[in-house]
Amino acid sequence: MDQNKPSQDTSKITPKVTACRRILSQVTATSVVILLYLSLGMVIGFPAILIPAVTNDDNADNLHLTMAQASWCASLSFIFQPVGGIMTGLCLQSLGCKAVMILLNIPHIVCWLMTYYASSIYTLCFAQAFFGCVLGLIEVPGLRYVSEISEPSVRGIIISSTSFFVSVGYLIMIFIGSLTDWRNAAAISASLPLLCIILLILIPESPMWLMSKGRSEDALRSLQWLRGWTSAQMVHEEFQRIKFYSKNKTQKFLKTDHSCDSRSGSGGLSYFMTSAFLKPLSKCCILFAIFDFGGMISFRSYLVKILQDLHSPVSSKWSSLWVALFGILGNVGCMLFIKKVKKKPMLRISLLCCTLCLIFLTMFLLGYMRVIADSAFHHWCPLIMIVALFFFYNLGIHPIAWAFLGEILPYRGRQL
Repeated sequence: MDQNKPSQDTSKITPKVTACRRILSQVTATSVVILLYLSLGMVIGFPAILIPAVTNDDNADNLHLTMAQASWCASLSFIFQPVGGIMTGLCLQSLGCKAVMILLNIPHIVCWLMTYYASSIYTLCFAQAFFGCVLGLIEVPGLRYVSEISEPSVRGIIISSTSFFVSVGYLIMIFIGSLTDWRNAAAISASLPLLCIILLILIPESPMWLMSKGRSEDALRSLQWLRGWTSAQMVHEEFQRIKFYSKNKTQKFLKTDHSCDSRSGSGGLSYFMTSAFLKPLSKCCILFAIFDFGGMISFRSYLVKILQDLHSPVSSKWSSLWVALFGILGNVGCMLFIKKVKKKPMLRISLLCCTLCLIFLTMFLLGYMRVIADSAFHHWCPLIMIVALFFFYNLGIHPIAWAFLGEILPYRGRQL
């Protein structure tokens, strides 16, 4: 053996990161963000336990509302939700996803405490309106963060998991409401945003946002963390792609600004009028129009009350738990099949089945299904239709709408 032959320097060889470790780091960061969506689901589910409690004539609490007052109180959160969305768009690009997610948990805690100590309808309504702003604030930063830190191979599953945990949060709130009163449910819920603040401090900021702010070293460290706690050498290729993308987008932005200033003085706003932005935005708007006007918002807020009025064969509280559970199963189905079946076929199946459920439920309630109405099955029919509606809604429409928002919108337009 030639003793003079230079030996290979093994100290510079970096072990390859396994796929499991790469995914684990992304799941770790995502799991912290997912707590926000768990909290979001609890906010959505809270009116479902609040309305029956405060409108009940046998209510032992000192706060009692008429059905009209309770309806307005529950609606305020959705009326003020766009306000929170606008506020998010204004501060997201300047502060970054991580900072916004940390800060928004503070008003979230305040909302729950205001609800717990509410002694009048005005305090309760103000808290619900404040909740609406928080709802708008929560939705976008978490979704944008998840879409930017995850690799394409797992992005669809991870984004669809956010909808899964919204449904889990909804189920948790219904379950808490079946065990205790609405004030204690609010107090318990306040602990989750506090936990979010602590855990969010431990995860890195999005490399894409850091690079857009010229913080390339921080972006590299963040990418190392998110790709399996590895070395700079192992993420060099992806880091260069992010760097090129950020530089290319910046040059296009400056070029657009210069050309717009010379023509109309409108600045970078002209980008939002281009087909590159308007085409994906129109697709997202159509999906969210179906998402918002499909009736599920009302079903979720008034679920317990609806089941009471329909004389469900099972206790309304336990029926609502089963409905929420089947919604979760729909989310699980989406996560399992979205990669194999693809988004568009699953969306079509979901839309078709939800439409059929609503048609059959409407026909039954209007008395057009006499065969079923005259049988022993008639008490179960509305419950089965509502269970199926929640299942198919969470199988496609709900998670895929958010997945499209995170995947097809250009980076520059995501804060809008």
